[in-house]
Amino acid sequence: MKYKLTRKAGFLLAIFGAAVVGGASTALVNAAIPSTSDGQIHACYRNSASLTDQKGALRVIDSQATPTQSCSAQETSLNFGQKTNSLVLKDSNGQVLGDLVNYRATHSINDGGLDGVQVYNNDLKRIIAVAYDQAENNIAFGFEIPAYFQSSDCSGQAYAASDVTYLSKTTLYRWNIFNVRNHAIVTDAATATSLQIHSIATRQTASDLNGVCVPYDDSVSVFPLTSVSLPFTEPVASPLKF
Repeated sequence: MKYKLTRKAGFLLAIFGAAVVGGASTALVNAAIPSTSDGQIHACYRNSASLTDQKGALRVIDSQATPTQSCSAQETSLNFGQKTNSLVLKDSNGQVLGDLVNYRATHSINDGGLDGVQVYNNDLKRIIAVAYDQAENNIAFGFEIPAYFQSSDCSGQAYAASDVTYLSKTTLYRWNIFNVRNHAIVTDAATATSLQIHSIATRQTASDLNGVCVPYDDSVSVFPLTSVSLPFTEPVASPLKF
């Protein structure tokens, strides 16, 4: 039996086809590539060959699509950064410190005019506070915090108290002890744990160069700190520039 396509049916099919094509077009136009959240292009590449894809085959995904697009278990994620018109902060020798994300110019001798300066460093994937250290009379990097220890002499694994409002997994931290400046981060996978703390490394005054190890004996909810090295050489050369 043969069927004839009536004019009405043909009209309805044409409308349906236009809706499908229009919908596809809209999806392409509205795709968040690069991502509007971080400005990066997100992609996946194959770890091994399959029947349809070669090893290393690359595909771009839209991480903000609904439903969310993501890499499979057989793929590894790969992100491509997009440079914008951000200001790059450098020292006088041209060392790159990071992209400027916050700046509040001051004229205070106490803070060296650096109060409120923050950069995003792509190597560390962290925001770094740039501060003037009165004790060392130079520029220091990272938000200064007291470091907590289970040992009685401020040695071994360092921790940060989890109940402080400024603690973040996006920031670089530092602390001074025994005339050594330490830098650390709280990793994305880190979780808070209640531990018995026996000492705290801190500086009692801004002019205290060495830092002190203060005896302590109490249970504290803490995050483990992971030590990192700065991706540039200290001390940096002043004055800083763009």
